[in-house]
Amino acid sequence: MMVIKNSKFYYWGLLAIWFVLCIYVLVSFLFHPSAQSGGEVSLKFHLEMLVLTFPLGYLAGLVMGLLFNLIAKVGLEPSIIFGPHFNILITWVAMIIIGFLQWFIWVPKLWLWIKSKRKEKVV
Repeated sequence: MMVIKNSKFYYWGLLAIWFVLCIYVLVSFLFHPSAQSGGEVSLKFHLEMLVLTFPLGYLAGLVMGLLFNLIAKVGLEPSIIFGPHFNILITWVAMIIIGFLQWFIWVPKLWLWIKSKRKEKVV
């Protein structure tokens, strides 16, 4: 059995799995029969995305919710103009972006920085 020691293989593999799971969450929401009504299906969508993008995804979802709430109070309703799933799609994109940055850019850089600091202490 061959052992792959290349960390880029694991990086791209995890990225692919994570992205497929994020797409699955979106598609399962969009094609759910009661997706129009929100409720449990919307809550399930948000919880699944929170798991995939935790902890910063929580902040992204919260900011998007506040933004959509402010827009609605002004009298604009983007979901009326762009369709019933517009808010979910925009929230999904925001959570995907922040989740990607968090797990696949910032955490690996932080990990490399910590490893370099450990090596400096040893030397």
